[in-house]
Amino acid sequence: MLTRLLSSKNVPVMAYWQRKIVIVAMMIFSVSCHSITTKAAHTCEDFLAMWGEKPAELEFTNCKRVELPPGEGLVSSYVVKGSDAAEVEKLLQRKFGMAPLKFLCCGWEPILVVGEDNTSGNGSYVDKDGYSFEVTMHSEETLLNDRKDWPKIPEFHVRVTKYWGI
Repeated sequence: MLTRLLSSKNVPVMAYWQRKIVIVAMMIFSVSCHSITTKAAHTCEDFLAMWGEKPAELEFTNCKRVELPPGEGLVSSYVVKGSDAAEVEKLLQRKFGMAPLKFLCCGWEPILVVGEDNTSGNGSYVDKDGYSFEVTMHSEETLLNDRKDWPKIPEFHVRVTKYWGI
């Protein structure tokens, strides 16, 4: 049997399978290297400042890695006083397409009204590397349902979420 395998007729067959194994091994190695370098490229930071889009009134509070179905992400969090919230809202609308904040139940959030349905009005951004970001703003829980009362709301929160691995 072994002599039959090593005969000159079977050498091309062995070489064929060796090539296939080498190709599969190279593909696995390449994907592994890409995963390692891709994970290293995802660092938590103040995304709005990095893009030159952070107003002075907006305070960066933290950034953390999160598990998001069906992948992973990073969330940069910010806070703004109620007295400055309208200016930050305008910037997020203009730069990222976020919908105006509307009062629902017990707080303010970006809502698009489509017919009789309310849908998320979060903004979005795609960076130079092709990664997607979601930009959103909301108030703390409140019963103040008129925009003129925003200065009475202590804080509004802004979140910028970077998605990958989807």
